[in-house]
Amino acid sequence: MSDTVLKVSDLTVQYPTARGSFFATRNVNFSLQRGERFGLVGESGSGKSTTILALMRMLKGASSAAAAWSSTAAN
Repeated sequence: MSDTVLKVSDLTVQYPTARGSFFATRNVNFSLQRGERFGLVGESGSGKSTTILALMRMLKGASSAAAAWSSTAAN
């Protein structure tokens, strides 16, 4: 049995703009093990909020096909 409660693989989110696609995140990967705490840090505009909103399926304005991630939930 794996103690992985969340695994994100190749999370990419893009927003359509008049000049073409803007990639808010590209190929984000991480996993969270049972009992671990997770902190997401980075510079302003680095995609922190977009990453979390994508995980919660709360993105607005992003291409739905572009928000791709996988999770593995442990019981």
